Amino acid sequence: MTNEMIVIDGESLTIEEIISIKEFSTKVRLSDESMNSINESRKLVEKIVSSGEVVYGINTGF
Repeated sequence: MTNEMIVIDGESLTIEEIISIKEFSTKVRLSDESMNSINESRKLVEKIVSSGEVVYGINTGF
């Protein structure tokens, strides 16, 4: 078991890090930038859903 922490930033994840996560249960966390992007995307989806607008992939059943 390792005390290493892998930061997921959407750009720099390596094969070695993926193996470490799987084989050694290395801990992971999202970067602040990634969390901000996720939160902004969620806000957009919530806005679309509340507006009733039909948007493929969000509220069309696909």
